[in-house]
Amino acid sequence: MGFYMTVGLLHDQRGQIDPGLIGDGLPEFYEEMRALCNKSFFHQFGEGWERKMLRGGTASWQCRAGARYLYIDEFGTVAYCSQSRAEPGIALLDYTRADLKREYDTPKGCEDGCTIACVRRASSLDQWRPQRGPTASSTKVSLPTV
Repeated sequence: MGFYMTVGLLHDQRGQIDPGLIGDGLPEFYEEMRALCNKSFFHQFGEGWERKMLRGGTASWQCRAGARYLYIDEFGTVAYCSQSRAEPGIALLDYTRADLKREYDTPKGCEDGCTIACVRRASSLDQWRPQRGPTASSTKVSLPTV
């Protein structure tokens, strides 16, 4: 019928792959289901991490949640994703360009085991850019000149 379909890896309440899922038959089953997918061009960005995850349980990447990808909860609060609702925890109407810039380079700490495909897909557009970490301007305290 022309619908797009994707297959993803199941995650726990923290967005991490459930180690119990990395069983003997899962990689083959995943490939079989993936072969049946009809993906849009956008859904093909960032592919390949799933196979790494199935082989070794992790797949390193540079998460751009809070910058390229915003999750807004029912209260209008910005979170990294549906599984990391407490951070950064800023109201959307108070979210600034400085917040976007800071979160673009901020390691989240949950990247390697993350299976949140929509965040990975949005972040994949920047794979060619290095992740610098928090910028000096976002962590530097300005002192008044005397």
